[in-house]
Amino acid sequence: VTSFTRVAELVSLGLHDQAAGLMKRETLPAITALQASISVLAERQNSRLEAQSMEIRQHIQSSRSLMLVLAGVSLFLGFVVAKAIARSITQPIAQAVQLAHKVANGDFSGGISVGGRHEQETAVFLIVWNCAALCLQYERQTVERSGHYSSGKNGKTDGRY
Repeated sequence: VTSFTRVAELVSLGLHDQAAGLMKRETLPAITALQASISVLAERQNSRLEAQSMEIRQHIQSSRSLMLVLAGVSLFLGFVVAKAIARSITQPIAQAVQLAHKVANGDFSGGISVGGRHEQETAVFLIVWNCAALCLQYERQTVERSGHYSSGKNGKTDGRY
């Protein structure tokens, strides 16, 4: 900066030859040294940016892998939960179907266990079904006591009154 200032003063005084000499001796070598320092600084910055860029790429790849693993785990857990919910609904219904077969064959003694993790609507259905089976059993016993019910082979009913 001092060399530039002195060259400008010499030019303003009309001393162009001295200004040119000062420019060649001091200013241009100072500019060359400054450019070399700037080039070294730029190379260091580029090296740091490249290293940081590589580190960021590794973080991105790790994050991508983690997201894929978490997505897989989430899908698996979703499948397990869906299967458990489906089972909690279908098992009581299967029990109701078995009881319906028993009732159709004249066996009114069976019941369905209600409780646990059943959905509320399924539990209400099973309670009503149990009540219906008990009512049918009571009606059958009443009819049998009155002697108006015909029994088939092996003590099973043939459904005639």
